[in-house]
Amino acid sequence: MENSEYLWRQGRMGDGANILLVGNGFDLAHGLPTDYQSFANFMSAAQAGRYGAGGQAETLKILEAYDVGPELGQFLLDAFSGAPDRWDGRMRELQSLMHDNFWVGYFRPRSREENVWVSFENKISELVQMLDAYGKCTDKAEQLRLWRQLAGRLGRAGTDLGGTGMARLVERLLTDLSRLIRCLEIYLCLCLEQIPVHRRLGAVLDIGAIDKVLSFNYTDTFARFYQPGLCRPPKYCYIHGRAALDNTLDDNNMVLGIDEYLDGDARSQEITFVHFKKFYQRIFKQTDYQYTKWFAEPGPKNLYILGHSLDVTDQDVLQYVITREDVTTTIFYHCRENNARQIQNLLQVLGYDDLNALARGRKNSSITFRQLY
Repeated sequence: MENSEYLWRQGRMGDGANILLVGNGFDLAHGLPTDYQSFANFMSAAQAGRYGAGGQAETLKILEAYDVGPELGQFLLDAFSGAPDRWDGRMRELQSLMHDNFWVGYFRPRSREENVWVSFENKISELVQMLDAYGKCTDKAEQLRLWRQLAGRLGRAGTDLGGTGMARLVERLLTDLSRLIRCLEIYLCLCLEQIPVHRRLGAVLDIGAIDKVLSFNYTDTFARFYQPGLCRPPKYCYIHGRAALDNTLDDNNMVLGIDEYLDGDARSQEITFVHFKKFYQRIFKQTDYQYTKWFAEPGPKNLYILGHSLDVTDQDVLQYVITREDVTTTIFYHCRENNARQIQNLLQVLGYDDLNALARGRKNSSITFRQLY
């Protein structure tokens, strides 16, 4: 048995509770196509196949055109093998959710840097803040400038921004966002289960016994590939909800939104766009908050962060867990460029004083960076 496997089975490294915090990069490190581009390609191929179910040859052309990987390609090939009325019910649901959905066509990644979910969230935030500014604007010239920008982004959806038109638009954007989130849920549940994981990460195995997993993902990758065989399974907290195929639009609890961009009293008084914000969605969808109890427990805690962008969109949670006096934080990175972005993001999340103090070592708490292998 390899040394890392031995540590994993037999004990822990260091004193205190070991808490693993994972983001989307954790799934990507295991070869799972959970990035936004893979999801967008899948939806595009599924849309094209809906109207082009003309046999295997035509389907293969569609899959090649949209750069769908072999496992997902086989899944779609099987789905398209029969007439549309014979498709699995979930695939028909997916087609219905994608139809005339504003967000499906709104954002297409143009670079590797944009191929992350936080870029999609930032695009939502930009549009929401422009709509907010337009609704508050009293200067005619500025309002016209904003209207022209919005018209280019909204297309047919933004033909009426006056009076009740704005309220109808906001309602449509929220409805379509819920439909997109359900599309993602179906994608994660139906498709990713077809993809095998061939190796576990040595960096995770070397931690030893992990007591708790704080997941920003909707998937249960850790439970599927690390938990089997453990004498004492960890406790889990899915802070952004968990994908489940049997959910519906009404009971889906997956959080996909934006950070708070207002200041002071405006945060509680201006609520037109509050439904888009992550903090609101977490409360409304009643996602898991067990992590707050974990970090309030007495005694030292070793926090390991793997695959999270450390972006300001999750500032409230990251600040809470990293800056506590009894927490020692280890942040994994896969290359120097990735590490540089992490530090830049942490600067925005924690501020200069806290980041500088923690990175240099402070009594009972610190931040260190460790490269994945």
